[in-house]
Amino acid sequence: MGGYRAYKQEEPVQTFQKKHVGGKMDLKKLGYFVTLVEEGNFSRVMKALYITQPRLSWNVKELEEMMGTQLVKRSTTGIEITEAGNALYTGAKTLLMDAR
Repeated sequence: MGGYRAYKQEEPVQTFQKKHVGGKMDLKKLGYFVTLVEEGNFSRVMKALYITQPRLSWNVKELEEMMGTQLVKRSTTGIEITEAGNALYTGAKTLLMDAR
């Protein structure tokens, strides 16, 4: 009997963990992302962490590809965090604090 199958979208942090179980989770990428959310724009993060714009952009893009969704919306005045980005930020912040 065919029919409708319910689909429950997973939270971004759960998706990230499932994709990287057994693999090396890059805490540095998560740290860059957390700092980006807290600082609000790429320029301040680059100055605070002494990294180049291409390196920071690449790391954020890698996280977005891992998650399969956009985490931040970029503009000339800064960033706007998406719902998925906010969920990842919350989980990443906890993970980074626990890793210390």
